[in-house]
Amino acid sequence: RCFKINMDVQDANTVCKENKEEINHTKENGKENVVRNLSNNVEEVKLENIKAINIKDIDLDENVHLNNMQKLEFELDACRQKIKQLEEDFGMAEINSKKQQIELDLQILNLKKQLEKAVKEKEEAVVRFAFSEKSNIDIDNLKKNNESLEGKLRRSYNERDRICSMLDMKIHELSNSNKEKEQLKLECGIIQNKLKTALNNYKLENETRISLEKSCENLRAQLEKLQENVQTNEQACQDSQKLVIVEKQLTEVQAQLILERHKNADLNIKYNELQAKFIQVSTDKDIAQNHVTDLVQKVTKFETDIEQMTLEYKETRNKDLEITHKQIFEAQTTILNNEQEIERLNILNEELTNELMESRKKENELLQFTKSATEKNVALQSKFSSLEAMVLGHCAEKDLLQTALNEQTQKLSTIQNDLMSEQTKYKNECDVLVRHLAAKTESLERAQLKLAESQGEVQVLKRKHSAVVKELNRELQQVKKSQNSLGEPKTINKGSNTSLSSIEPNTNSQNSNQDTEFLERILKLQKIKAKQAEKLDFLEEHCKALVVEIQNKTRVMQTLLLHTNYSKSDLSVLSQSESFKDEPEITLEMSQIMNKNLQALLEDTLLKNVALKENVDTLASEVMRLNKIN
Repeated sequence: RCFKINMDVQDANTVCKENKEEINHTKENGKENVVRNLSNNVEEVKLENIKAINIKDIDLDENVHLNNMQKLEFELDACRQKIKQLEEDFGMAEINSKKQQIELDLQILNLKKQLEKAVKEKEEAVVRFAFSEKSNIDIDNLKKNNESLEGKLRRSYNERDRICSMLDMKIHELSNSNKEKEQLKLECGIIQNKLKTALNNYKLENETRISLEKSCENLRAQLEKLQENVQTNEQACQDSQKLVIVEKQLTEVQAQLILERHKNADLNIKYNELQAKFIQVSTDKDIAQNHVTDLVQKVTKFETDIEQMTLEYKETRNKDLEITHKQIFEAQTTILNNEQEIERLNILNEELTNELMESRKKENELLQFTKSATEKNVALQSKFSSLEAMVLGHCAEKDLLQTALNEQTQKLSTIQNDLMSEQTKYKNECDVLVRHLAAKTESLERAQLKLAESQGEVQVLKRKHSAVVKELNRELQQVKKSQNSLGEPKTINKGSNTSLSSIEPNTNSQNSNQDTEFLERILKLQKIKAKQAEKLDFLEEHCKALVVEIQNKTRVMQTLLLHTNYSKSDLSVLSQSESFKDEPEITLEMSQIMNKNLQALLEDTLLKNVALKENVDTLASEVMRLNKIN
């Protein structure tokens, strides 16, 4: 509706302008026609006077001259009547134009009032729409808050279920670890008994070996003594019987030595075997002790975890119990209130028995609720045992994720370094762009100043032209008055007529030439003025459009620079903080896309600036040309 009213107002203004232009055009055309007719009549009179003078000189006929003078007087009267009719027509046209202008002014006022009303209605509609949108936004925010709170409640219930299942798992693992501990204790007792028996056997074998070594040493000493005795006996005794006896003794002693050596070798083999068994048993003992210590540490850890989980379970259980107690207390209070009301109203009316039945039903529902709560607690305990088994798997997954996370952090550090280098390049390019833009804005301001100066000069020229036109109009009026005064004189003597006719042609010819020159000059100046006004309007509109486009481009550049600064601050925070998973990352592809967009923007701004510079140059050349012409 506002748009239609604006269009109507614009149409009315254009109609007013067209009517004014038509009136001015008709006035100018009427004046020009009158002046042309007068000039034509004057030329005809001059020609006839010249002919009359020629005729006078030839045959001096007075009747012809009188007829010519009468014809000229008739023609002058006809011209005067035409001028009067034209003036009357001009008056009527002016009156009609004034009436039309008054009607159009009234229409414009009515349309302006309608426009104001429409604007007010539009503003009221906008305000209503804004209030409705605000209420809708508030409702959406409340819905979102409600959904978030419901999600938090669900998460809390899920966490409680998870903790209960973890507790059950930990208890199950603790029972298994206790069983394994008892089995290991039994195995350790068996191994210790075996060790004791092996140590006793080892001690006995050591004692026997030591005794055998001592006996071997004694036998060796005896052998050496016998050999010495044999040598002494061989030297001292030469009897064969003694030698035979000594040889027999030697063979017996050698046989005993061989037997002792065999026994010693067997004992050494047994000793080595027992020593190897002892080493194996000692290693097994160390392994078992280490395993026992590991199991003890695990048991202690499990006990601490179980204590923590039991505390958490107790806290959750206490909270649930408090809630149930509160609910039961509230239910009990409601029951007591109902019973009191029943006691009061039993005397008055029998209808309150139904309410008592309802209260009993509520009691049954509360009992069922308590039963369901206990069943839920049992289910939570069973889930806790299953969740406890899940914890170990999650721990292993956590280790794998930690390794992957370390690799990703290394990659991210390299990417951040690359991105910082790209950002420094981008910042330098932005600085260069800002400098270019500042230079272009300065050149634009200079062009605007030149345009303002040229507009001032054009206004001065307009004033000069208006003054010249006024002077020309005055001269035209003076010429008309002189022509009117020339047409009024009556018939005079022949001698005077001839003298006047000889003087008038020169003055009339001079005045007509001046009038035509003035009119031609006026027409030329008006045409030049119209062309200049059209050119100036076009250049002003074009300059305004270019200024608006440059302002939009500067705003876009400023917003992009602000975004780049914001991204840098985000990156610094990301590098310092540990929680960089949740925040968004700027990749190399994103930075390349941003650089491409900025390059395209730069090219557009440069092209617009070049076009603006060309237009400003053309405007300056036109202004200089107009100044030279004027």
